[in-house]
Amino acid sequence: MQALCLDRRSPLSLLLCIYIAATSVALGGCAKDEPAPAARKYERPPYDPNEFEIPPSTGDAAVFENLGKARIDTSYFGKRYNRLDLEAILGASGFSAVEYLQKRRLEMYRVPRPPGKKRAPIYFVTLDPPPAVFEDIWVSISSGVGENSWLAGLYFDACPLNASCSKSAVVRPVILFDEAGDKWTIVHEFMHYLFNVERKNEGLEDHVQLEKSRRDEVAKANQALQTYRANGAPEHLLPLARAYESLVDVTYKRTVQREFEEMAVEYLLLNDWKDKKLLHVLASSVANTVTYMQENRRVAMELLDALELQLVYVQTESDKHLATSNDAVLAKQKMEAALTFVRSVRKNTEEMVADARQTIGPQKAKAPQAPAKPQAVPLAAARRAHRHHGVAGCSADHEADRQRWLRDLRSIGERVPHAKAN
Repeated sequence: MQALCLDRRSPLSLLLCIYIAATSVALGGCAKDEPAPAARKYERPPYDPNEFEIPPSTGDAAVFENLGKARIDTSYFGKRYNRLDLEAILGASGFSAVEYLQKRRLEMYRVPRPPGKKRAPIYFVTLDPPPAVFEDIWVSISSGVGENSWLAGLYFDACPLNASCSKSAVVRPVILFDEAGDKWTIVHEFMHYLFNVERKNEGLEDHVQLEKSRRDEVAKANQALQTYRANGAPEHLLPLARAYESLVDVTYKRTVQREFEEMAVEYLLLNDWKDKKLLHVLASSVANTVTYMQENRRVAMELLDALELQLVYVQTESDKHLATSNDAVLAKQKMEAALTFVRSVRKNTEEMVADARQTIGPQKAKAPQAPAKPQAVPLAAARRAHRHHGVAGCSADHEADRQRWLRDLRSIGERVPHAKAN
C-alpha cells in the first residue's frame, strides 16, 4: 500500500536512466479483503465553500477526453506512468479530479475524524466513509506515521482471497483520504496508482516477490561470506561479489518501490506546480514537499548505507589477489560498480532534495506551521507537522518490514572485518 503523510526537472539523468527495469516498480499493495460489501447510503455532509482556503469546487473540469488514452512517460528512478491521466487533473477542481478517478474505476472513500480529534471542513464531501475492512487498514497505517505527522491519503490494491494482486483484472484499486484533505493528496495518490499500473504492465516484481528475493539473497550472501572467511581462497571472491551485487540490486528495488517512489511523486508534482500546471493546491502542501522527500530519502539510504562497508571489504580482499587471480579482478570490478551505484544514488537523491528546496525557497521548505485555517494542517493544530502518504501492501506495517530488512543487512555486516569507506 502507498500512503501519503500529509514535485522543471533538474538534470538528474542518472536517476532517470539507471536500472530502468529495477526502478519501474510501483508500490502495488495486495491487501486481502472480503467480497465487496453492499453499498451503504450516507447523507452528504454540508458543504460551504467559504470554510476552505481553496474550496474543492475551485478549478476547471478534468480533461475527460483523456480517458482511455495513453502517453507513457518515464519519471524519476525510471518509474513509468500515463502522463495523459495526470495532465487530465492537474488544473481540475478537487470535485472534478475525484470524478475523473472514479471514471478510471478507482474506489475512493473519505475517512472521518475519530472522536476527540480536531474537526475541520470536509473536503471530500462527495465520498462515503470506507467499509470497516478498509478503515482498519487506515488505522493500522496511521498509527505508525509519527506524533508530528498525519495520514492524508492511502493507496492500495484490494484483491479477492486466493487471487494474485499482480493481475490487474482481479484487483480493486482503492484510495482512502483524510476527509479534510486537499487536492495535492488526490494527485499524489493517483500517481501511486499510475506507477502501479505500469509496473504490472511491464511484469516487474511487487513487494511480495521482493520480500522473497530478500530472504534468498541474504542467505546467499551469508553463505558466500562464510565460505570465503573460512579459508580466504581467491576462487571464493567472485561468488561473494556476485552475492553482494544481487543484494544491492534487490535492496535498491525495494527502496524504489517504497521510499524513493514517495520522493518521485512529490518531486514530479512539485515541478508541475513550478511550471504552473498543477493548480489549486495549498501552500502548506507545497511547503511540506522537502520535509517529506528528506525523510523518505533518509530511510531509504539507511538500507543502502548498511551495505557500503561490506562492499568495500570485498573490494579490499580482492585487491590482495589481483596479481594471481582473474576471479579477484572480476570481483573487484563488480564491487567498484556497486559502490559507484550506491554513491550515485546518495548524491543524486541529495540533489533532488536540494533542488526541491531551491524551488520552494529556504523559508517555505520547512515543516509548515499550522496555518490560521484549520483544514490546511489537519490533526496538527498548533504544532509543527507534515503530511504523510502511504501505499499499503500485504503487510500493513512497513516500518517493521524495513527494520527486518535493515537487521538482515547489518547482521551480515557484523561478520565483516571493519573496512574504511572511500
